[in-house]
Amino acid sequence: MAIIPGVSRSGATITTGLFLGLNRESAARFSFLLSAPIIFGATILKLKDLFSAGTPEIIAIVVAAVSGYFAIVWMLKFISRVSYKIFFGTGWHWLL
Repeated sequence: MAIIPGVSRSGATITTGLFLGLNRESAARFSFLLSAPIIFGATILKLKDLFSAGTPEIIAIVVAAVSGYFAIVWMLKFISRVSYKIFFGTGWHWLL
């Protein structure tokens, strides 16, 4: 389903998790955890290139990993408090 334009992998897995009875936080956590093997595999495949890269590239990778981690932590906290409605196009008005 996620290869259909407009359907994301995380959106598909979160929606399926909610449909199967998971709460919002568990569905989001499961979706984020599904990305871990993909990221790990891509890292292993590019490890040779990583070591041949210069210092600025390695610093950029570390900064991206740390900021990505904190973004996921923030998003999980946000989802535990707020509905998914803001991600469906019409629910964003509560922010105004």
